[in-house]
Amino acid sequence: MYFVPRQAFNMETFHDISREDFNLKVLDCQESILNFFDQAYEYIAQHPQLENVVLAKEGQPVIKLPEEDQLIFAKGAESPSFNYFAGSRARVIELLIIILSENNKRLLNPDDSRTEDELLADVLNTQYSGQFTLTQV
Repeated sequence: MYFVPRQAFNMETFHDISREDFNLKVLDCQESILNFFDQAYEYIAQHPQLENVVLAKEGQPVIKLPEEDQLIFAKGAESPSFNYFAGSRARVIELLIIILSENNKRLLNPDDSRTEDELLADVLNTQYSGQFTLTQV
């Protein structure tokens, strides 16, 4: 399953993803990447038949999957980018649970002033270090 926010959807993406034998799920979400992740998590949790999952915030019509039991992230300027990541259903849902749980803790803690981007970087650097690969998308 390939997830993309409605604002990044276009017919070219739909055709490219369909040719790769992936289903496309367009999510109506706000600009927040965490809102996008929350909606994707809800769908993935309700559909155990999914095998591979791609989350593409900017709708890149590319499908790259990791060869091992890891996640694959788009390579950003200096670090992994959450604009594109993919992996098995189990690995993606595991990461989304961690991210959404950490965000709930952040929102409930008045002393936690991290931004969404800082929270995402913290999760990768502390809880997911060495469990993902980077690729050019």
